Amino acid sequence: MEHLLSQAAADLTIRSAVEATLGSVLHDVEAAYTLEQALRNHNALQHYRDKLGALKVRYEEREALWEEERREKERLGLLLTEEIVKLSAHELKEEKLKKDMEMKIKQLEIERNDLLKLQQAQS
Repeated sequence: MEHLLSQAAADLTIRSAVEATLGSVLHDVEAAYTLEQALRNHNALQHYRDKLGALKVRYEEREALWEEERREKERLGLLLTEEIVKLSAHELKEEKLKKDMEMKIKQLEIERNDLLKLQQAQS
């Protein structure tokens, strides 16, 4: 009987040791699972940070191109405005010359008519 009690005590000790080992293994597995999830989250976060960085670079490049295009359009607009002003000034000069010529022609016609009348009066 003593032998049975001592064997039962040994079995109980072994069972307690196995339970403790299994509990420790279970705790290690849970910790490993938690660490794996944290690592996955960290890797995903790093992936999205890298992707965000690349998108920022592309956005900055596009923004620089937009700014360059805006400046070019502004420059072309100023050139166009300058050409319009020059053309308008040229047209005004031409209009003034035309009016001056018309007035000179009228004046010459008046003088011619006066000379013709004078010649007719003298003849």
